[in-house]
Amino acid sequence: MFTNMKYTGHLLALASVASAHYTFSKIAVNGEVQGSDWTYIREHTRGYMPTKGQEILENDFRCQPGGDSGANTQVLTVNAGDEVDFQGAFGMTSIEHPGPAQVYFSKAPGDDVQSYAGDGDWFKVREALLCSSPAAGADLTKEAWCTWGEDGIKFEVPSNIPSGQYLVRVEHIPLHGAQGSPDGAEYYYSCGQLEVTGSSGEIPAETGQIPGMIQPDDEAVIFNIWTGATEYSPFPGAPLIEGGTQWGSADGTSDAVTGGSGGGSTSQAQSASTSTSSSDESAADASYSAPQESSAAEGTYGSESATSSSAPEESSAPADSYGSGSESSYSAPQESAPATGSYGSESAPSYSAPAASSAAPSTPSSTASAGSSYEAPPNSYEAPSSPPATSQPSWTGGSDNGGSWWSQGNDQGGFWKGAWGSPAGRARRTVRTM
Repeated sequence: MFTNMKYTGHLLALASVASAHYTFSKIAVNGEVQGSDWTYIREHTRGYMPTKGQEILENDFRCQPGGDSGANTQVLTVNAGDEVDFQGAFGMTSIEHPGPAQVYFSKAPGDDVQSYAGDGDWFKVREALLCSSPAAGADLTKEAWCTWGEDGIKFEVPSNIPSGQYLVRVEHIPLHGAQGSPDGAEYYYSCGQLEVTGSSGEIPAETGQIPGMIQPDDEAVIFNIWTGATEYSPFPGAPLIEGGTQWGSADGTSDAVTGGSGGGSTSQAQSASTSTSSSDESAADASYSAPQESSAAEGTYGSESATSSSAPEESSAPADSYGSGSESSYSAPQESAPATGSYGSESAPSYSAPAASSAAPSTPSSTASAGSSYEAPPNSYEAPSSPPATSQPSWTGGSDNGGSWWSQGNDQGGFWKGAWGSPAGRARRTVRTM
C-alpha cells in the first residue's frame, strides 16, 4: 500500500512540474498524432525549462541545447494548408501560462534539414495573441490569451512558400513574471523537421536570425500583465509573413484565425488601430538585431506599431498577486511550482516567493488560503513577512543545473521533493510521500 502511494505521488508530482516547465515533443497533423515523443521533433538535453534573460542571445535559443542537429530525428511530410500541432511533452494536456505564441520556419540548405543547425534566416508564419477581451472582463493574467488551455502550439502550413524541407520552431512566451524586467519573461520552444509539399512561392522578405530576433528588453517581452491593461501591443519577434496566420488580436475582440492560404496578414500594422499611444512616438528602424522601443518602417524586419500605453514602464502587480512590489524586488525571477489542481496555472498568488535561504519563514499569515500559493525555486524574489500558513518551503542547491527543493502544503498537505538537471536532462525526479 505504501509503495503504491509513493508511486502515485511520483506520477502526480511529475505531471505538475512538467506542465509548469514544459516543452514540445510530438506532432499532430489535422488532429492525428504522428509518431511519438521526439520522432519528428529534435530531442534536447535541457533538463530545466524555461530559458530566460540573457540566455535568449545564445545559439541554444534556436532549438535548445542538444538540438543543433537532427540526424536522429525523422522528417515529417505535410501538405500546404495542413494544420500542425506541436504538442506538450510528459503528458501535458493544457498550457496555463499567460502570453503570446509564435511559429517560425527556416528553409534547410540543400533540402537536408537533418544536418541543418538553424543558423540561416527564419520567418514567422503564425502568432497567437488575445482571444478574449480584457476590456470586457477577460483576465489578462489567464484565459484572455488564445493559448490558455491548449495542448500545444498550432499553425497552418503556408501555401505561398517554396516546397522542401524546413526546420520549424514553435515558441510560447509567458509574461506573468515580466513586469518590466528583462529577466522576467519565460521562453518555451522546440524545433521540428518538416517537408512541405503542394506549396509554391519565394522565401519571404521579412526574415531574421535566431538568436537576435528578440532582445531581453524588447517592449513586447517586458510587458506587465498585472496593471489592468486592455490590450497587448507591440508583438514579439518578426512581422507575420503574407500568407501566415494570426489567431486572436491585440485587444481580444476577435478569436478568429486570419490570413492563410495567400490571404495576407493583419499583423504588419501590429494592430495599430487599437494602439493608444500617439503617432509622434513612432520612429523607423531598419535593423532588427537590436530593436528599439519604437515603430519600424513598413517592410523592414521587426516593424512595430506605436507603443501602447497598456504597458507602463514602471508598474507592479497588485498587492495580492504574483511578484507584487516594484520590479527591483525580483531582478532574477525563477519559475514557481503550480497551484494545486491546475497544472502549470498562473493565478495570482498571495505572496512574493522567498529569497535564496535555507530557513523557512516563521510567521504564518492568518488570511492565506490553503494550497493557493506558489513555491518558487531558489534565488528569486524577496522573503515575505507573512507567508501562508500551509506553505513552508526550504531548499538546498540554488541553480537550474543542480540542487533540490522541498515544499509543504500542496496536493492535500503532502510533501513534494524534486531535483532538476538529471544526467539525461529530460525530466526531474519527483517523489511525494504522505
